[in-house]
Amino acid sequence: MKKRILIISMILIVLMSVIGCSNDVNQNANEAVLNENSKNEQAVNEENTSGETTEVVEEAIVYGDNKGFLWEVKNEDATVYLFGSIHMADESLYPFHETVEKAFEASDILGVEADVSDIKAIQALAPSLMYEGDDTVYNHLSDDGIQKFEMICTEINLKPKLFEKFRVWVVGSNLMSMQLLKSEYSGTEGVDMYFLDKAKKTDKDVVELEGMSFQIDMMNSFTDEQQESIFLSSLGTTEETIEDFRELYDIYLTGDEQLMTDYLFNTDNEMTSDDEVEEAILIDRNVGMAEKIEAYLQTDKTYFVVVGLAHYLGDDSVMKYLENKGYTVERK
Repeated sequence: MKKRILIISMILIVLMSVIGCSNDVNQNANEAVLNENSKNEQAVNEENTSGETTEVVEEAIVYGDNKGFLWEVKNEDATVYLFGSIHMADESLYPFHETVEKAFEASDILGVEADVSDIKAIQALAPSLMYEGDDTVYNHLSDDGIQKFEMICTEINLKPKLFEKFRVWVVGSNLMSMQLLKSEYSGTEGVDMYFLDKAKKTDKDVVELEGMSFQIDMMNSFTDEQQESIFLSSLGTTEETIEDFRELYDIYLTGDEQLMTDYLFNTDNEMTSDDEVEEAILIDRNVGMAEKIEAYLQTDKTYFVVVGLAHYLGDDSVMKYLENKGYTVERK
């Protein structure tokens, strides 16, 4: 399992940044709405006072240049668009190319790994992320793990006590998120969040292929040693983490399928040689996602399915599963 695959395929990597930013984001959004309502009310009053009629001008639709990674699968009356996500990004990524945006607009339902916009649901799951009673992460880390944990906390100027109640894998996820928050990238700007926001603004139905509870249970099922293996090899200095993600992000922007596949699945930068971990995090999840997508193809609906890009690439991908089942998967 490669570190870069975990970053691009595990949506939980952004949970802490989403939770941490949610209050400020919501507050800013509410203030913007109030200001806009105030301006609109003032404009209406001025119009009524003057007795003049103001012509309504529709805002022109603007599209971007980035096509991302979009595929289409059809079966009789059903269409499923498959879009590869990167779970952290910056606002310059949006909007996407007209091909992507129109595919989303044409869809009846948005499918995601987990609805990370549901902050209350995330907070309700908090106990499953933590150790009970007096137990702490220090009882589950090796000496090397403790040293790296405290080193990164010092580097990002946060006290280890803030994280000590979290499970090993959650500590790793939180620290990586906190490191990336020092860059231009944010979980609140991730591709999943972008489409979730658009879906909710247009009252589009949202379905989860996995859900947060599923992902948490999977990570909790790993032994302390397995969690630490992922944790230790996933984290470098803040500068290294940002540099690694920026390289991945730049390749994502190219939209080059072969280049991204080579980058994700070459033998460099191994996190762990544990076949059980790799099978659970990637291969088993690919099968589960593909089965959900195949069920969508038995309906008369159009779905737009956004999951981590690594699930759509490689020899054991969702695409290979669908193709082996006889479906034609077309890159758009």
